[in-house]
Amino acid sequence: MVCVFLCFKQPAAESHFVKVASCTSISDLLTRLGSFPNAKKDGTSHAGKLIQPVLKLLNEDGSEAVWEGAVHLLCTIVTFYPSSVQHHYDIVEAAIVSKIMSGKCSVNMLEKLAACLALLPKSRGDEDCWFLMMQKVLLSINVNLNEAFQGLEEVFAYVTEAKCNEAIRLLVPPGKDPPPPLGGKKTSGEVLDKAARKSEQLLMSSVTTLMLCCCKMLTTSYPVQVTVPIRPLLALVGRVLVVDGSLSQALLPFVTAIQQEFICSQLPTLHSYVLDLLTAIIKRVRSQLLPHAADIMRLLTVYFRMCALPELRIKVYSVIKILLMSMGIGMQ
Repeated sequence: MVCVFLCFKQPAAESHFVKVASCTSISDLLTRLGSFPNAKKDGTSHAGKLIQPVLKLLNEDGSEAVWEGAVHLLCTIVTFYPSSVQHHYDIVEAAIVSKIMSGKCSVNMLEKLAACLALLPKSRGDEDCWFLMMQKVLLSINVNLNEAFQGLEEVFAYVTEAKCNEAIRLLVPPGKDPPPPLGGKKTSGEVLDKAARKSEQLLMSSVTTLMLCCCKMLTTSYPVQVTVPIRPLLALVGRVLVVDGSLSQALLPFVTAIQQEFICSQLPTLHSYVLDLLTAIIKRVRSQLLPHAADIMRLLTVYFRMCALPELRIKVYSVIKILLMSMGIGMQ
């Protein structure tokens, strides 16, 4: 263990191969130690010492292969030695969110980061931590959508503005303090300072990655029973699906037609992700959705009528089937 750990202390010129191999070896060793109850204490001690070096790799190294190795090792630590992450929780969250928002990652890398962020609440193992993470992720998605959908939601202002306000209000009720920003004040501040220069592509990749994180949180087992914020999640789904790409006739002074057209070109991808999110919601809460079933069916019916892509229409059929089965319809 000590020999492998020393690989993190190598100079910057050390090959990426050694760093990736080190992460893989340590991850395998910690996984094996995790299967021996008597070695759990030692494993937790060693895992805690690895957090800072792993975050250094994630923050500083320019190779995506090294980032993947670092994220895989981080997921292993959270899974098998969650208590070792508790004291580093905030900086781990900040590092993951910063990487997601950096615009330097491939789709495959973003998926791994989303899965790692979704696992992070396990390190504390309480309901409040899971709910807080979900709350922060949903708020971050809505903030990014506010920017991405400029000039698009105005076409449906009477619908989408209400849905946007509803999503925020349900997440932060009147009189309640909002949660800390996702990734912490420093990370979120850096993102907001660059908002005017943030590309539409980065906006969309951030939104879809955070939606995937929500899906992972909903479909991953958790040590304790958690309360799923059903209404804010459904408000987000409705907000996205109602935008069909119709452009506002009056362009905003700070939004170009090219920017709007790019967002419109990405709507099928965004709709696909949000339909996956709706599927994850249904599978997680099942019969608890009964009070909302009529609204969901109405939304899907309207979306199906305006949807022209066969892949998305097939996905809508699948969502409806899962919804009906979760309600017990069509079962003996």
